[in-house]
Amino acid sequence: MAVTATAEIIAADQSLAAHGDAAHNEGHGGHAEVWPDLTKKEALTLFPLAVATIVFGVYPKPIFDIAEPAFERILRPFL
Repeated sequence: MAVTATAEIIAADQSLAAHGDAAHNEGHGGHAEVWPDLTKKEALTLFPLAVATIVFGVYPKPIFDIAEPAFERILRPFL
């Protein structure tokens, strides 16, 4: 039991260290690399997807209305 707990603690420590290195860009020889912000093209792609995700997450009825006939056909033999 003690060996398993020790192994889990060591694994967690290694995982946190790796995450910290990646998050602070210190993974390549200790020098920080600059990551550019989103380009205009990436932002134009991301923004509508983020808005659609939030809108359909809050109000999913339009999606359900579109998918309902297909679900009914699929489930008809089982009901």
